[in-house]
Amino acid sequence: MGYDVFWSMRFLELLEFRQRHGHFLIPQNKTLGMWVRKQRHSFQHGLLSSERRGSLMASGLEFDLLRRDWDAKFQQLLAYKQANGDCFPSVMSTGETPTLARWASAQRTHFRTGKIRADRRE
Repeated sequence: MGYDVFWSMRFLELLEFRQRHGHFLIPQNKTLGMWVRKQRHSFQHGLLSSERRGSLMASGLEFDLLRRDWDAKFQQLLAYKQANGDCFPSVMSTGETPTLARWASAQRTHFRTGKIRADRRE
């Protein structure tokens, strides 16, 4: 079996996984998870053909998981601000707020020390 056939089979398996589970959070110890990790790496290093890159992008697969996680925490912080009027969630709070408080504190530290990316400063 050629690699093009193998790639197409894995891509279809990826689409089936998303159809069944509603997401692309595939365990990394599974064959499909390892394939997805390789596709993300290849995407980030410009090693995918434009056809494969387009297919993966059209499927909705996220390539930058760190950015996805950062964006999710930022959205949580915006919701917290909407509900509470500030961006200083308490570590003593219950629920998701303690992890949000630690994340927000880390972002403020990164900002003060100049370690936050330029696109995240606003």
